[in-house]
Amino acid sequence: MSMRLDEALYQHLVACPLAPVVALRQLVGDRIYPVVRPANCALPAVIYDLQSGEEEQAHSGGIGIVTSSGQITAEAIEYAPCRELAGALKAALEAPTQRWGDLAVYRVLVTENSTPDYDNDTQSYVQALSLTVAHSREG
Repeated sequence: MSMRLDEALYQHLVACPLAPVVALRQLVGDRIYPVVRPANCALPAVIYDLQSGEEEQAHSGGIGIVTSSGQITAEAIEYAPCRELAGALKAALEAPTQRWGDLAVYRVLVTENSTPDYDNDTQSYVQALSLTVAHSREG
């Protein structure tokens, strides 16, 4: 049974042995969170929010490929480390692999939405990336 996309993404970012993913972990450790970063969490950190998509259809019905999208954010105390983290995050997501955890991944598109913005509430820089993933059906 396949895992959900958010679980598969997390598994990929914390356990994948490919060099770009290892480089990301050297920057953030295990500070990778769904939806909201915990209040007293150290920075830098990664926050992700994914929405499951619809299964692609052929004339005969579903073909077993789902295209999902969401946002993944790099957050750091200073501007330059935030840019570095966003670049490492993009490279980790685009690392050539056919699986994230137990989920088959067919295509990944990562788009930088902007340069880092300063968030007065958290007193940190944040840079959002748009993520689109074509993957097998979730379990």
